[in-house]
Amino acid sequence: MSRLLSLWLPLCLLSILSPSPTAAAQFSVYGTGAIAEYGLKPVNSSTLSFKSGAPGFVIGGFYNFPIASRVTVGLDLRLAENPGTKGGTASATAFRVGFVPHHIPLRPYFEIGAGVISTSTNTELVNDQVRSGTYTSGSAIIAFGLDIPVTHSFDIRALDIGSEASGSSGAVYADTGIVFHFGT
Repeated sequence: MSRLLSLWLPLCLLSILSPSPTAAAQFSVYGTGAIAEYGLKPVNSSTLSFKSGAPGFVIGGFYNFPIASRVTVGLDLRLAENPGTKGGTASATAFRVGFVPHHIPLRPYFEIGAGVISTSTNTELVNDQVRSGTYTSGSAIIAFGLDIPVTHSFDIRALDIGSEASGSSGAVYADTGIVFHFGT
């Protein structure tokens, strides 16, 4: 009996003091088709004047830190490109928080961060308050999205909606596409 107790006590202490398992870090890349509206703020106005929607794409990648939780936390780097006179370019680095439910195969997330936005004027916006040219400035970004897992390595990005704005320009966009995960 005393031998059993002498083995039992160290095993209990070892199980209590052993490090808890953590989730593996995960790196993912994505590519989506997007529709975006870029806008500029006229000189004597507090609101942006938007050009018509421009088709384009969003590419990027995110890294989820290794934590053992249904909540995921990471960083996202993204680039949105909408070519043509109605488009522009927006890039950002964002803090990303996601949630992985137990029984529902959905992965909602939101992001908040900073980046750079660039857009040019076109005939829709040129007037006595908006001069012709290209406007580039630092910006803030907020985005919400929903990924639907297909396999452990592949998701469908059902919807990603976001806004990126600075003091003089901005963009709103919606996109959908695919996500590939590494390290799952």
